[in-house]
Amino acid sequence: MNPQAQLLLQFLSDPASYAHHPATVRRVQIHASWVFLAPPFVYKVKQPVDLGFLNFSQLLSRRDNCEAEVRLNRRLAEDVYLAVLAVCDSSASAPGQPKFRMVSVPEGAPEPAGTIEWMVQMRELPEDGFLLHRLRAGQVQLSEFDRVVDRLLTFYRSQPSLSASTSATALPRVQQHILDNFEVAHSMPRAIISDQRLEFLELGSAEFVKQHRELLEGRAAAGWIRDLHGDLHLEHIHIDDQRVRIYDCLEFSDSLRQIDVASDVGFLAMDLDFHGRADWSRHLISRLTHELPDAQLPHLVRWYQAYRACVRGKVEYLRSTSETTSPEECANARERARSYFQLASRYVMTGSVPRILAFAGHVASGKSSLAEFVAGESGWRFLSSDRIRKSLAGVKPNYRGTAAERGTLYSGELTHRVYGALFSGASEQIKAGDSVILDATFSRQADREALARVAAAVGAELIWTFADADEEIRRKRLRDRASRSDVISDAREEDLQLLAARFEAPDELPASALIRINTGTSFEASQRAWLTEIARR
Repeated sequence: MNPQAQLLLQFLSDPASYAHHPATVRRVQIHASWVFLAPPFVYKVKQPVDLGFLNFSQLLSRRDNCEAEVRLNRRLAEDVYLAVLAVCDSSASAPGQPKFRMVSVPEGAPEPAGTIEWMVQMRELPEDGFLLHRLRAGQVQLSEFDRVVDRLLTFYRSQPSLSASTSATALPRVQQHILDNFEVAHSMPRAIISDQRLEFLELGSAEFVKQHRELLEGRAAAGWIRDLHGDLHLEHIHIDDQRVRIYDCLEFSDSLRQIDVASDVGFLAMDLDFHGRADWSRHLISRLTHELPDAQLPHLVRWYQAYRACVRGKVEYLRSTSETTSPEECANARERARSYFQLASRYVMTGSVPRILAFAGHVASGKSSLAEFVAGESGWRFLSSDRIRKSLAGVKPNYRGTAAERGTLYSGELTHRVYGALFSGASEQIKAGDSVILDATFSRQADREALARVAAAVGAELIWTFADADEEIRRKRLRDRASRSDVISDAREEDLQLLAARFEAPDELPASALIRINTGTSFEASQRAWLTEIARR
């Protein structure tokens, strides 16, 4: 940091430098800016950096961005953004004694003499009014969140569609931003994002564009590309008794702000999901779909949610690499980055409605291992028939018991209760707005048809995965179980022929709802094959 910048920061950190003489001044670093909290005001200074997607390296560019920040943010927070100030150096009149002063400069007015920096003056907002703070404290109701939705509806309706030439570049621009995110992700530690997850996200994004290009490009012609907020998440929303304020839009990049309404909505919907309010996320999408109206929104927003989750994953990772980030916050930022990428995977695994992902197949087919892998990738609830069976019988998961005990354990009556518990658990998850993973042999067509009725009743999409492996491979897996104490399933090699004879092939299932995975190769190959198939759906 050069000496003049150090002097500037010292000046702005001193309460005596401000005309209103605040009791304290606190400096906070955010992304590419320094923020000075001097109640009842906040002052924001852009750092002289070039990060590629933003360039504040020149004094003139910092003035332009300060003016844009005030002008654009007054659309949704008109009483927060007060003025653009020039910080001027008067040391020429008193050599050796630098004396800075702050001058309010209207947009387009001449630059004051001795200007060394520009900054934005804002009104400080009470901490307890920020939506994320209130959500975490359980202090906000749906009626208050509906005020946010009302504000967004008014804003989206008021923003005119962009020109045909600008709108036509919207899709290529967002595709480039997605590629940029993945480029950063490739340099991240694999503990944050695995090779498989990264490959899956890249494939899922490419497949969505491939299958929906006409729809995506049609959004420009339909007028849905507008100059919006661009960084719409819970930390940027403030509520009090009088009004809803939404601040800190992306003033530094037209391409990140001139976007599809579905992209702007997708950011807030993703953030609600991330913070445990999937119900409000669905409410937001439903209201905007019907009241804008925008019938295409639900078909697009999931893709934008995945994109926005990757953006936040990238931001959190970059935060963890900053020299000014403490070791504790670095670890927290990396964990948040990992969680955001997991959330992105969940979006790619589902369409516009929750899914029941049912993993089925012969015993020792590898279905349970595959289901457990998908549960780990997605974070969704995982319901296993083997675990449910042992729980209903009141025995430990790995307790095999005698032949007589197994006869009771696998009786028709208990099996009926096991599948009933699977179906009720799946129904509960779907009603809560989440997808769910089921693991059972589903050897009977009647049980498969029963699950299809459950899915239809709760409005879920049912996707079947049937794992398969040659008999000799399954036989070897069953032999290996005999020497292990951690196996929940009670099936062994001597049960193979009987169970295989009872298995009813899933010939009734349509190809559109069925994924077949050969698990006879490596486990990693089976995982990759499943991820590829689900991304293409």
